Amino acid sequence: MKFLKTYALEIAMTLPLFIYILGFTVLPVFVNVRDSFIDERFGRRKALLETRIREIKTDMAAADGQEETRELTEEMAGAERDFAVLLSSGSGWSFSNYMKLFSDRVFRTSVSNTMIITGLGLVVQLVLAMTL
Repeated sequence: MKFLKTYALEIAMTLPLFIYILGFTVLPVFVNVRDSFIDERFGRRKALLETRIREIKTDMAAADGQEETRELTEEMAGAERDFAVLLSSGSGWSFSNYMKLFSDRVFRTSVSNTMIITGLGLVVQLVLAMTL
């Protein structure tokens, strides 16, 4: 507590900077790393199921008979069950994005070109620096 009383002004002055760095630098990096492990098919399947559930609800509101309502209720239960399975923990997480990335010839060529250019640049800089 004594520390807070002693350094209250310093903490108050630096707190906005820490919040800014956390919100605009650290948090987006963690979110992007997390999202990079989510299979792209997961998002499509989720959107399709959400759309299907909305359509079933609309159809249920306009249903004429009891038989049609019962069929739509069963279909809604199935769609909601599929949606719950899709959102279960671990669902959608995979290395498929990275497997696809590292199997891409253009990506591998780009990485090797970047390493070559970086290596050559460092060698040229080292030679020039030692010469000077």
